[in-house]
Amino acid sequence: RAERVQPDTQWSIQNKDGFNMYIKPLFVNDVAKELVFDDFQKVLLMSATVLDPTQFCKDLGITVEEAAFIDLPSNFPIQNRPIFDVSSVIGPINYKTMDTVKPKIVKTIEQLLALHTGEMGIIHVPSYDLAQYIVDNVDTNRLVLPKGASKEKVIKKFTDNKFKDKDKVLISPSLSEGIDLKGDLGKFSIICKAPFASLGDPFIKKRSTMDSQWYQIETLRKFIQSCGRITRSADDITATYILDPAIYNLMIRNRRFVPDWFFNSIQKK
Repeated sequence: RAERVQPDTQWSIQNKDGFNMYIKPLFVNDVAKELVFDDFQKVLLMSATVLDPTQFCKDLGITVEEAAFIDLPSNFPIQNRPIFDVSSVIGPINYKTMDTVKPKIVKTIEQLLALHTGEMGIIHVPSYDLAQYIVDNVDTNRLVLPKGASKEKVIKKFTDNKFKDKDKVLISPSLSEGIDLKGDLGKFSIICKAPFASLGDPFIKKRSTMDSQWYQIETLRKFIQSCGRITRSADDITATYILDPAIYNLMIRNRRFVPDWFFNSIQKK
């Protein structure tokens, strides 16, 4: 029963509206032990974003000595997946500068859309507010913003390539994972801001207070996953554009966690 769960270091408990209570475990180690590790002699876990093996083991409740890590390079040609850092034309993006940089973001997006005329892509934004501002101010009819009750239907229409015009561009704050824009569905992506999770979320706040490195790594993971929405195979030829200088700075500060196959694809403009 929810009322018997105590708010200690293992749980994030949030009462949003005075009626519904949201309870989320801060760690999955107990669940992983019971459902995964106890019943098998060997367990194989695969991911492109195990950025820190020590943190990964800690989160799963196992020791580094209990695990063996195999780190493989990407077989996607680096020349097929460049990431261009064009943030120098915009400057820092945060809540203090947002009103100033919004017109610069719009102008840069217009230039990138012109560069990718006739192609489909995706724009990652930190919020629906910024997404709506871009839709309202970028001079184009190419942008598709899925939201509300029709969100999943619109996304499916895009991934099924059912739009009459074959140059549509998704824009969303919630598509860093779980969407496959293979081939012509995703020729380019634009990442407007470093995807730092909101510290207004009790779970994020509590985990980041307990371990600030976890917060940095999770931001890097989300960024790398965002880039991966369009680069789905060795045959895909894509381009990604970074608009926020905080992204490159984050990678430099945490360089040891960023895979070489990913970092070497970045080109500063």
